[in-house]
Amino acid sequence: RYLGTLPIEAPRRHGDAEFHRRLRFHLLCQLADEAIRRNRWEIAHAHLLEASSLRPEQVELLERLYRLQKIRGDFAAARQSLARLQSLRPNNGLYRLEELDCYPVRTSDDLECVIQRLGDILHHPSADDWLRHEAATRLVPKLHECSRHLHRLARDIIGDLDRLPLGSDGWYQARRELRRLRHDAEWLLGVIDYAMNLTPADDTRSQLGRMQEKTQRLIRQCQNWENTT
Repeated sequence: RYLGTLPIEAPRRHGDAEFHRRLRFHLLCQLADEAIRRNRWEIAHAHLLEASSLRPEQVELLERLYRLQKIRGDFAAARQSLARLQSLRPNNGLYRLEELDCYPVRTSDDLECVIQRLGDILHHPSADDWLRHEAATRLVPKLHECSRHLHRLARDIIGDLDRLPLGSDGWYQARRELRRLRHDAEWLLGVIDYAMNLTPADDTRSQLGRMQEKTQRLIRQCQNWENTT
């Protein structure tokens, strides 16, 4: 911190007006490295943020700041850093794909937001086959998250239907929730089909295929429950 108190007339190399600024930048980067080695994310983030303010066009530093913000789960700040990176390198397709990682998925509404962003990415004039393959790969974890969420909800709702008195207000409410869940599962199945059409790599296609079968079973389970009650 002491470097921040240096007066403008403090000793410096002759003719080097940026000496103090450069010295502070390199020291902040070293302090951030040390904090990262110790898993002290908050301290590392503070150092990188200040260093980035000294050199706002330093792409490598901004990428480090972005990755650290994702580790911290500060996705709003990560999106801001990513927007800065995109402004510095507007033709970098990887930065556009990174947007997908800045939107955590817990519900079908979250996934719908990711799909909207994906559509914007794939309709960009620079989109190519590599971008489509990579988009499918990055979409898989999001689909897994949404699928796990729907399956947990299904277990809870069916448990309520088994427990609650048939025909009670609570029972009818659970029945409506199960119907909404089936609609969400059908929408998820459509998104999985969409990802399959992005011609992903074989491993990604296998994962999508397994998820497709699992989601189809969930839909049938909901339909069978609705038909038998």
